[in-house]
Amino acid sequence: MTTSTCPACGADAFVANVATGAADGGQCSRCGYSAGESSRCPHCNAVARIEGSGLAAVCAMCGGPRVPSNLGGDAAASALREQKKALANARAASVATVLQGAFSTVATLIGLALLPAALAGKLVVFALAIVPLILAMRSRGRARAARERASEAGERAWQAAAEDVAGRRKDGITAPELARTLGIEPEHADKLLTALAVTDRTRIDVGDDAEVRYSIGADPRLRVGEELPADDERADEAKRAERGGTGR
Repeated sequence: MTTSTCPACGADAFVANVATGAADGGQCSRCGYSAGESSRCPHCNAVARIEGSGLAAVCAMCGGPRVPSNLGGDAAASALREQKKALANARAASVATVLQGAFSTVATLIGLALLPAALAGKLVVFALAIVPLILAMRSRGRARAARERASEAGERAWQAAAEDVAGRRKDGITAPELARTLGIEPEHADKLLTALAVTDRTRIDVGDDAEVRYSIGADPRLRVGEELPADDERADEAKRAERGGTGR
């Protein structure tokens, strides 16, 4: 890890942002000073350091989820904003679940203490408790759905970051290399690269050392059902020859 002099505290502790180069700024490991557009938070728009690492990385200013050096560009930033909104909705729904559940419990206890033990009294207690209980169950379901949306959006952000890193490497990248660059577990890095390969956003190559490398090709790969490029003369000639041979 190469360091330089921090313009804020003067310590030899300024680290350039990962995969973007010193010209785009970085962060001081001593005082936390951050610089460069790659340090700008996609949520609060502040040039701020990242606290934590990997999936736990957040903006030091607003607490929104971040990826290192804003890798992934607009696609990752949009997904991170979606993730933050979903997380906020999940927290609000969780709070509502607790409050509504507590209200249901309190209503039941008060009703049992004040109302007679007759059947009519029990029905009143049940009526007082059932509404907040139903609301609590609904809020719990909303919280779970919001957390799932947040997880899905976060995964899209990290996939965009992984694709960005792979595109910067002419010779491709391995899962361990991606894990070190993004500060995530190798298993997660392998999952991200595999998902990109499945959707043809990366190409898989096996080197002489038997290492699996993922890279971004110069031209998109031809998918089933897509038309051939107009300048692919050899493919057009093959088609004409085939039609001539079958008499069509």
